[in-house]
Amino acid sequence: KGKKLNIFESEGGQWLIGTQVAEVMRKQACNVYQSMKLRSIGVRRANPMEVAKLHSLRLIKPNSPYVNLVPFEDGMEYLKDYFGQATSNNALPKLGKLQRVSRNDKTEPKF
Repeated sequence: KGKKLNIFESEGGQWLIGTQVAEVMRKQACNVYQSMKLRSIGVRRANPMEVAKLHSLRLIKPNSPYVNLVPFEDGMEYLKDYFGQATSNNALPKLGKLQRVSRNDKTEPKF
């Protein structure tokens, strides 16, 4: 059974969750982030409100104090390159449903 990727939408655009990308690739997250950095992919750390939202949606582990987000378009191109362009989109993992954090979201971070 394949791993799923969730698209997380926040004020800054659409993002993939870094740990999910690493899991799909079966690589350590730090190695994936380093490789993305070399390709000038703008991985960013989620802000406390986004982390709280990801916790409430159960998309990250309950005790994770932070999470890295990968720009959706760049992340998908990176995965296509990794899995091989010739194999089409069927080789890519299934995408989970779109999760959105809006301006009106009152989820408060728990510390």
